[in-house]
Amino acid sequence: NADVPAKPEDSPYYGKTLQIYGMGTDESYTNYESFGKGSYLWMMKAAMVEWATLNGVTLEFKGKYSSAGVLGDINSGGDPDIVFETNYFPDVANVGIADAFTDAEYNKLAEICGKEYLELMNYKTKAYGFVFPWSGTMMLYYNKSQFEKYEVKTPKEYFLEGTWNWENFMKAAEAMTMDLNADGEKDLYGVNKNVWTRLVQSMKTDPATGKLVSTIDEPYIKDYFQMKYDAYTTKQIVSSNGDKIQTNVTHPMHVMQISDCEPYNFEHMFRTIPNGDLLEVVPIPEWVGENGEKLSTSRMTPSAGHIAKSCNEREAAVDLLAYVLKAGMKYISDFSLGAVKCDFAGITGACDLSKQWKEAFAQVCADRAEAIKEVEHYDADLVAKINEYLNTKGLYAFGSYTGVTELIKYEEITKMPPASAIAAIREKYQASLDKYNELYIQA
Repeated sequence: NADVPAKPEDSPYYGKTLQIYGMGTDESYTNYESFGKGSYLWMMKAAMVEWATLNGVTLEFKGKYSSAGVLGDINSGGDPDIVFETNYFPDVANVGIADAFTDAEYNKLAEICGKEYLELMNYKTKAYGFVFPWSGTMMLYYNKSQFEKYEVKTPKEYFLEGTWNWENFMKAAEAMTMDLNADGEKDLYGVNKNVWTRLVQSMKTDPATGKLVSTIDEPYIKDYFQMKYDAYTTKQIVSSNGDKIQTNVTHPMHVMQISDCEPYNFEHMFRTIPNGDLLEVVPIPEWVGENGEKLSTSRMTPSAGHIAKSCNEREAAVDLLAYVLKAGMKYISDFSLGAVKCDFAGITGACDLSKQWKEAFAQVCADRAEAIKEVEHYDADLVAKINEYLNTKGLYAFGSYTGVTELIKYEEITKMPPASAIAAIREKYQASLDKYNELYIQA
């Protein structure tokens, strides 16, 4: 935080006012009990108020979250400078709420969090915001106890040796699908039936127009769905049980499932389910098509920050976002108990709110350091390597932010080959894309 002024009067932003949309009122996110110890929402609010204190800036917080709510305020004379939202991209760019970062702004923020978090907000070849690095990531949970019980090589072992790919994911799923008592009924399945739900959406954004276009008839999509069909039919490695792996202890049990996770939070990454089995997470492996097409997944209901098109104090707004990002990266490092490295100072306690948060968060980290001693399979090296992987391998969106529901009927995929299943839903699927483009994509 070396760019903080010695005193507020020295700041180039001294005396200015910024309107912040999507963070609630002045009292929001500061309640220790309601938002939990060390809440990142509280952290963000504390970072913003601290930056404003150091720079002599007034912040006006507005409680508008949806793109429709923000746009309504703008049409009524509102003038937002920064907009925080969850799952309303690219809507905020389509309807003219968010503005694209300049190259200089992009570079400034990318130096803090990495370009991947800005690329997830790309629209018409420009970045219109950044995804919070501290929001949840789709990961693959697996039942470590069951893998070890039956002496099957674990996803963690594949990942740490650099061979965690789709072929070995399928290999592990097949090895863990078992009829344990020879009664003709499987007692263990490699994955549950919902494992594919968020893995890919059969659409992409046209970079020239911003419109969603269907990829459902492209060969690699058909190949991908053929793989899924084989998993259900020929290989029969998919459980019909839709329960979450965290709670499912009944017959039949599945041992792998995709779910949301904070990859720096040991309480998310290392769990014990009711029957005493231990769970761990690894990144979801990429599926690679014959011509190199890659399908994977990343964020679930991502939260993001944007510069508003109506921003009157752009340099100040970008500086504030940079301060929040630095505070967030330090938060991740401390919350992971140092498994994720960070060189930023983070929140310093320069105002009452940030001091309150800093003191509370210090206690949180001390409590976590004690609690982690009770997690028998905690692996700091795995935490560090997963976060390194996510930041260097890249993250994938594939329409996650469009609001268009994936219309591939997974039940149909299990009953008929992909060519027939795709033909059965093609018209309805295209109609949903057309409706989205009509509502949200400006000509």
